[in-house]
Amino acid sequence: MIRKILTQSSLFTLTVVFTSSNVFAQSYDPKTDPAYAGYKYRPGQGFSASKFKLPPKPTCIKEVKSTINVSGTFDGKGCLYTFKGSAKGKSYKELCFAPQEISEGLPPMFKLNAGATLKNVQIECALDGIHTTRNNVIDNVIMRDVEEDAVTISEYVTVKNSQFWFCNDKCIQMNRAKHSSISNNKFYYSTSAVLAHTGYDIKVDGNFFYQAGKAIRSRKEASLVRASNNRHESGNCMLSAQEKGVLEDLGGNTVSGVSKKSCVETGGKVVVK
Repeated sequence: MIRKILTQSSLFTLTVVFTSSNVFAQSYDPKTDPAYAGYKYRPGQGFSASKFKLPPKPTCIKEVKSTINVSGTFDGKGCLYTFKGSAKGKSYKELCFAPQEISEGLPPMFKLNAGATLKNVQIECALDGIHTTRNNVIDNVIMRDVEEDAVTISEYVTVKNSQFWFCNDKCIQMNRAKHSSISNNKFYYSTSAVLAHTGYDIKVDGNFFYQAGKAIRSRKEASLVRASNNRHESGNCMLSAQEKGVLEDLGGNTVSGVSKKSCVETGGKVVVK
């Protein structure tokens, strides 16, 4: 066992690393791994019940007590980061294993400073996932389970080659986001996968969605989302425009077993290009 203490500005982070074999088993089931003892899954939605290729076995496990600030490039090298701290007087067991969405205002696991890149990381029990700043890249990040929002996007952010499993709320949330790209990601079992609350010039291309309540949403009047070459299976709505938000269908968006390919409400608009 390796213990490592990091001090970053006013934050104190204690990281505990448990070494494990560097084996990536394609049929890996965390429920049979001693490192996952006590981890609870949503009924009927455990990894073993999925028909999809499972996340690889982590190369190591690191326990996180508070937010990790990232500058430059943070390469997790396949390690799993899991929250084991407390917030608002509640332990991680109360926060992470609750059957319902937790409240807003909890700290993110990672905060990306301007120009920072986060890659090759697995994340579990993140209270509010990853917060971005400007000119950030998120590449090959696997979100095993997120309690609030997996990624909150700002300006000029790229999210690519990543997986999002069991997001209780939103996988990707945009508040005043601009000029960002979400491409070649996979979203499994989420209430909302990609939500532009207010997001302008957002490109969503080549993603796969499975059992998303609403896969791609453009919500407010100031929002413009451009969607192309995405695929959605077994969900409710693929392209959702709400409250005067605009969503452009640039072609190549396909559905299978989805109730509606597009849905609009309260003045939203889906425009086929």
